[in-house]
Amino acid sequence: MTPTKGNHPTRGEVGPDEFIGNAEENAMIVPIGRWVLAEACREAAGWGQQAGGAAPWVAANLSARQLLQPTLLDDVSTALAASGLPPSSLVLEVTETVLLHDADAAIEVLGKLRARGIHIALDDFGTGYSSLSYLHRFPIDILKIAQGFVDVDDANDDRWILAQAIISLGKALRLRVIAEGVERRAQVQRLQSAGCEFGQGFFFAHPLHGDRLGAEFARDNAQRLGSDRMARSIGTESNAA
Repeated sequence: MTPTKGNHPTRGEVGPDEFIGNAEENAMIVPIGRWVLAEACREAAGWGQQAGGAAPWVAANLSARQLLQPTLLDDVSTALAASGLPPSSLVLEVTETVLLHDADAAIEVLGKLRARGIHIALDDFGTGYSSLSYLHRFPIDILKIAQGFVDVDDANDDRWILAQAIISLGKALRLRVIAEGVERRAQVQRLQSAGCEFGQGFFFAHPLHGDRLGAEFARDNAQRLGSDRMARSIGTESNAA
């Protein structure tokens, strides 16, 4: 995910919670979202080149205004073409509230994005008011469980029981299920035991600037390639013996 921050001349760094709401009200969210999308694609493509391998997945959020903007498909195509990022490396995240703003229009637009190979994630699942029946209607392939269902300490907590149900439902629908707001090892272990294979949160990493993230990705990719080469070498020696 690509968190958006601003730099104020006197207040310094400003988090998205402080300006995104106003931007949505006055329609500035459309040019902001267009810029964020272009930058996310450019950065991710650059990280792949820096690492000497495939670009990582990068996610950007879509507001209701963006999703229903007539230029959205062109904006996405332009961002991908300008950056060279493969469509399969881009994830566009929408919330239940955004989808329900105009369900039929959302289904049409998201279907066209999916047809281009772009991943669609339903973000903060469980915090909106959508029916479970919507899960098979919307063309999504990623389901993100809201932090409120993950940040529990008691395995008998109703929220955790619901989280387990969401994980099972997502897997049954062949969706990639991601738990949000993972901050403790105990949460990771509990999620793994429930069959959730992916997580997002401070337990794994705090937000990083693009250059730092690119360096981290290149390092991890080099280590992974080194391990793969070693495994192939060991396998070749074993076969030769």
